[in-house]
Amino acid sequence: MFYAVIVNNKAKNEKLKMFIGQDKPGDSLLPISEDDFRSNILGFTHENTAVSFRVCIHEIRGIRDCIESQPEKKIYLFVFDTDTLAAYDYSEIRAKKKYRDRVEIPYTMATNDANLVIDYP
Repeated sequence: MFYAVIVNNKAKNEKLKMFIGQDKPGDSLLPISEDDFRSNILGFTHENTAVSFRVCIHEIRGIRDCIESQPEKKIYLFVFDTDTLAAYDYSEIRAKKKYRDRVEIPYTMATNDANLVIDYP
């Protein structure tokens, strides 16, 4: 059982990659392991202008309750430029917060009845 956060790429920018962080507060949500980061980052294509992240895996409650149970009652969407990901090693990206944007997703944005859809930007 899981819920999904779906991010629509309204600008149709194919050079964006997204990462969702949960279970830890603030910027420390970027994993220490580069493998964990690389395996969970999603990007857009010309044909696919939305990405879907599984969150709250194995939770019985709805997505709103699941996000509310996080340490800060929110999860974070990190947005990266593909150029940045190519130019820097992961340890520098993590340490120097080289993300384009960090979007806070509070539990109040979600319901327990459906997946959460977010338009970016």
